[in-house]
Amino acid sequence: MKPRLFRTFLWKFLLAFLASLLALGLVLTLGYFLAAQLIRFNPSSSFPLTSLLRWIINTVGSVTVMSVTGCVLFLLFFFIFSRNIIRYLELITSGLQQIAGGDLSHRIPVTSSDELGQVA
Repeated sequence: MKPRLFRTFLWKFLLAFLASLLALGLVLTLGYFLAAQLIRFNPSSSFPLTSLLRWIINTVGSVTVMSVTGCVLFLLFFFIFSRNIIRYLELITSGLQQIAGGDLSHRIPVTSSDELGQVA
């Protein structure tokens, strides 16, 4: 049986954060490797993507491009990995609004055993 500490709301968000970091690392590493292979095996720049890639690296800089891309991808991955938590928060919010509106027969489904499950 898992300790109750690891089933809390905080740990779910921490796990989404760590999964986002892992996915970001994998995507950036793969992208860096593919870009390096494209430049390495096509030195003549006959392929349009190679000339664009060389221009970006020489003009903007690979560190800047990877930093901006990393920030955007991290946010994207974090929202993807935490969308179930956010969706459950929205379900609880709409249920509480219905109850506050006078529909006392409305029931909010309990789908987790963390703090949100207790609120539901």
